[in-house]
Amino acid sequence: MNLGVNKASFAHSTNSDKVLCSNLVVSLSVTYFCGPFKIIITMNRYETVFIMTPVLSTDQVAETVKKYQAAIASNGGKVLHEDAWGLRKLAYPIQKKSTGFYHLIEWEAPGTAVQPFETDFRRDERILRFLTTAMDKHHIAYAEARRDKSNRKTEPKAEATVEATAPAAAEAKTSEKGKVEA
Repeated sequence: MNLGVNKASFAHSTNSDKVLCSNLVVSLSVTYFCGPFKIIITMNRYETVFIMTPVLSTDQVAETVKKYQAAIASNGGKVLHEDAWGLRKLAYPIQKKSTGFYHLIEWEAPGTAVQPFETDFRRDERILRFLTTAMDKHHIAYAEARRDKSNRKTEPKAEATVEATAPAAAEAKTSEKGKVEA
């Protein structure tokens, strides 16, 4: 039985007798690949948006966010990006509340880390709603572009004020020169 694998890249045996391969005795006429088996754990990227109750103070909001960052780290993940959207109006009332603190966390972890993370959200009374989505390559590109766009919006304002003050300063210097000469 041919498995369609390049025979040159693996150590193999085509014996029809019993073959010992990784402590396994097999008695089929198949190409066997002997060697250590590696378990590869892939890290998936996720994006979680959650809404906290509006009755929390800023310290309590920060404490809640740190709790979920620690939950990600304890499950073998790491936080890649975080964005606090602040207090926003909800589209419809949730638990008789019309506003909530929105927070976004982009994180990377094995697939087994999502369920305990979401269980923590369900048990916490400070969380009104949450949504975790797995990010594919297009979602990742969009999120990075969104981050870059928001960074560009803040930077030109600072540059615009510098540019606006520069012509005013140049005019002031020319008017001073005109007064001195006169």
